[in-house]
Amino acid sequence: MNSRQTARDALATELVTALGASVKTVTASKLSDIKGMAPIVYIANVGSKRERITLGSIIPTFYFNLIVYVPREGWTDAEAVDALDTIESKIATLMQTLVESTNVLNYSAASSVTEIEMQSRLYYRESIPVAYTYCEE
Repeated sequence: MNSRQTARDALATELVTALGASVKTVTASKLSDIKGMAPIVYIANVGSKRERITLGSIIPTFYFNLIVYVPREGWTDAEAVDALDTIESKIATLMQTLVESTNVLNYSAASSVTEIEMQSRLYYRESIPVAYTYCEE
């Protein structure tokens, strides 16, 4: 039976490859301080759904929020927004790539962008809700 942890780790690996140098960090662990680690993508658990396909077959779908943090300091506003847009676009490209694979990544709702302050630093934060149908090989 697939576990959410295994799926989250596999998704992190896929994101590292897809995002390349556009991010400094992809993590499935919540961090208390992201200074110097951003742009960052944090994979946050949302939930799971397991659908029975046949009597002996259940396909799991795991729901995550891909939370992207881009620093506003040290960048112009345009550079920070462009970086956020680039990361989202590369995630969308990964979704298209995975359509032809065993594992499927889809948006589960619209993303949302906010400006936040964390530990006296300003960031753009985009939360991208995704559904990841993951099948262990």
